[in-house]
Amino acid sequence: MSLTYSRIVLCTVVLLCVRDALSIAPIRSHAGLRTRPRHWIIIVEEEFDASTVASSVRGIIPYGVNEATGKPYGVMMEWSNGFLLATQKAGDISQVQTVAGISYIEPDSRVKKAFTQYGGNWGLDRIDQANLPLNGMYSANATGCG
Repeated sequence: MSLTYSRIVLCTVVLLCVRDALSIAPIRSHAGLRTRPRHWIIIVEEEFDASTVASSVRGIIPYGVNEATGKPYGVMMEWSNGFLLATQKAGDISQVQTVAGISYIEPDSRVKKAFTQYGGNWGLDRIDQANLPLNGMYSANATGCG
């Protein structure tokens, strides 16, 4: 094996190690959604345990309460493949992006499910339409508030 070939192999290995050590989890965004400021959904890679990754994040952003606003920050909720994180400052998420095991990060957002059922029964049709005559459709587009 030549000396040049050995150097190429060594450089390749070093570059791969550095790339993995400096990997930054991408932030995905979805246009048109109302996002919650400084609230993030963290999705963990399959080969990592979400609780272990959440513990690493707690080392960067421990749980606390913002004295000015009274709002909590830190890891708020965990599930099998990720967790919800609230940050105190907008720039805090850049530190979290470097934690090993994070597949991607996306802003937490409010979603609303709406649908219309055609040919629904009389009872459902009466729920969304108080006045007669009934139109034979049930639309579930309410927010559930009040």
